[in-house]
Amino acid sequence: MIGSAGRLEKDLREGGGLTAPAEVTAAKQGRWTRSSGASAADQAMSATVTWKLELRVTPDGEDPFDAEVKEPYQKMGGGPIVGQTLGVLYDPSDHTRVAIDHSSQGQVIQALSHMSPEMQAALGSVGGGSAQDLVEEAMADPEAFREKMRAGRSGPVVIVAGQQMSGAPAAAPPVSPTDELAKLADLRDRGALTDAEFQAQKQRVLGG
Repeated sequence: MIGSAGRLEKDLREGGGLTAPAEVTAAKQGRWTRSSGASAADQAMSATVTWKLELRVTPDGEDPFDAEVKEPYQKMGGGPIVGQTLGVLYDPSDHTRVAIDHSSQGQVIQALSHMSPEMQAALGSVGGGSAQDLVEEAMADPEAFREKMRAGRSGPVVIVAGQQMSGAPAAAPPVSPTDELAKLADLRDRGALTDAEFQAQKQRVLGG
């Protein structure tokens, strides 16, 4: 965060600004770059360029509105992508005052935007809470969250802010008695099981 964008975010955070998701609808790279460091390599690595972003902000319980912000991005890392979702802070009484939210809350919004509704539901069923609560928990303490997900929980691999948050490998689906009997009959027909062995295994499968 640098310059006026950083000051506006600070003012909004301290002055009752609200966080909301915002979709990037247009992005234009500026001409000016900033860098620091004594060596050319340090300057290249630290160089940032300011982008002008047009956003469609979707507050909770309010009508969506359009806004423009300026945001520095690492020059070597590429810029924003049209269609991506960012977390922003906005002034509920003045929708022209909008800034990118760099807090963990803003990161949660961005992380959730990469998850399908099905993935969010799967994460909630594995972690025992809402997807948003679990992502916030993962960001607050990634290692503790990984241990929680490993502790006897099964489910899909979930990536949050570059961290793999996976539960234990999902258990294999149970084999139905019909399928198991069919396999036993095939083994008997191929001579791998005697009739007596087949009958014994059949009783085991049927619980006899």
